Amino acid sequence: MLLTLRHNPRQLIRELSYLQINEQRNFEERLDRHRSEQDAAHQEALAAAAAEHDKVRREAELVKERVLVEQQLQREIEHQQQLREVEQLRQEAAQRQLAIEKERTQALQAREAAERAAAEERETRAAAQRAKDAVVEKARVDRVKREADEARAATARRETQKNAAEAEAKAKADAKNAAKARAQAAINARVSASPSISAAPATQPVKSAPTSQPMNPGRESEHKRYLEVHQNLKKMRKFMNDEAKRNPTLKKQMGESRREIRKRVGQLTGDTKKNTEPMRAVKALLQSALSQPHPTVNILDFLAQPPPNPANPNACALLLYLLNIFSKALISQFLSEASVSPKLADPVGIIGTSVFATPEFHWNSIPLVDILLAKFHAKCPVLFGIFGDESSAAGKKRLGWHVEEDGTFVSAQRQAERMTGLGAGFAALTLRTFANSRLKNPLPTWHFWRALASIVNVPPERATPTHFYVLKALVEFNVQRILEFWGTGGKAALRLAVVVFPERVAVRGHVAARSVALLKDVFVKEHKLYLEG
Repeated sequence: MLLTLRHNPRQLIRELSYLQINEQRNFEERLDRHRSEQDAAHQEALAAAAAEHDKVRREAELVKERVLVEQQLQREIEHQQQLREVEQLRQEAAQRQLAIEKERTQALQAREAAERAAAEERETRAAAQRAKDAVVEKARVDRVKREADEARAATARRETQKNAAEAEAKAKADAKNAAKARAQAAINARVSASPSISAAPATQPVKSAPTSQPMNPGRESEHKRYLEVHQNLKKMRKFMNDEAKRNPTLKKQMGESRREIRKRVGQLTGDTKKNTEPMRAVKALLQSALSQPHPTVNILDFLAQPPPNPANPNACALLLYLLNIFSKALISQFLSEASVSPKLADPVGIIGTSVFATPEFHWNSIPLVDILLAKFHAKCPVLFGIFGDESSAAGKKRLGWHVEEDGTFVSAQRQAERMTGLGAGFAALTLRTFANSRLKNPLPTWHFWRALASIVNVPPERATPTHFYVLKALVEFNVQRILEFWGTGGKAALRLAVVVFPERVAVRGHVAARSVALLKDVFVKEHKLYLEG
């Protein structure tokens, strides 16, 4: 090989070139292999990174899906919980309503049972008293008859003795006068022996024709005027609704005030302190009606006795509208609460008189209480001396029987409840004292006195159970106030209401009259007030 290289330099160069080329090729091959290995390693790293990324992404998606499922499950749990709470509240409300209805029914049944028991006891006592009185009367009649017989016998004895004495004197006189005396005696004897004739005519008793007591024309006229005011209030309400359609601001104020007044009156309780806020809220709503311009109406349409020719008869229509809503709320409260428990009428009466006594709500210093009285005239006319035949539809309407939506009258039990609530409500409004107040009483106590007199002066044959429902509600829980206002006059009025008037009517078979008559025993027990004897 060396010899070959020495003797062939070109060959040597060629060999060296080949050698260099081979080394270069080997180097490049190694470099390529190294680059390929690095590329492979890099691709493996990229693949590993991609795989790791996919793994992380899949885990993230799983976590996200799990979170979504958990959130959906949580929402479903919360929704089910809300449904259960709503259902529980509904059931509790239903249970409370059932409890209220049950309590109301039990109270009514207990009251009816007590009244029946008291009526039976009273009837038993009355029967025993009648039997006792019959025995005493028979003994008295026997005694009087015996005394009369004895008196007649004594008179007969005295008359016999007198006749004997006169005969003896006459005989002595005849003996002294001889023939003339004998002749005169004979004449006298003939005259004495002749019978006497009485010309006195027999008299026949004259039967008086039965009389009927007509309705008081003044009361009828007044009642008719109040019913006109009641109809005018309905027309005014329609007028305000039409105005509200053209005035969105007025419509909003009317709606909000109407709902707030009803809510506030419904919040009244027996706690005087808790009633301060509802009263303040109602007065604030009424004052807001005067704070901005509103439509006006003729105030004379809403006064039972309007003043003649006032200079400006216009009044704020919104104030009258809200006073009408307030009056309806009072009546509704009397019908719903006081009909079951008459004592609950008292806080309603306080807020009623307080609102109508407020000077800001007067017109020309006249309280607008005729709005409230018109509703009493429409729903409880017996308070104002009205009576009628309760067996006829016209008579029931006249006496204030409520007509249902189907055109039928309410049941007798519901009529009793309604009249009880309205009677208690009227008493709560009219038996208030303003002695320590700067305000003037809008419903003085003479309203109560006149209502009481209007009922007890109804002719017995025209009295109805409705009269006695209202009468009982007027006096049952107001004995102390009646005595405080009228003293001995009040006691006399109570005696007329629970003793005299029921006795006049009880003979006609009125159970309601007997229930009122039982109050005299209650007054003895609770107030030491004795109305008999």
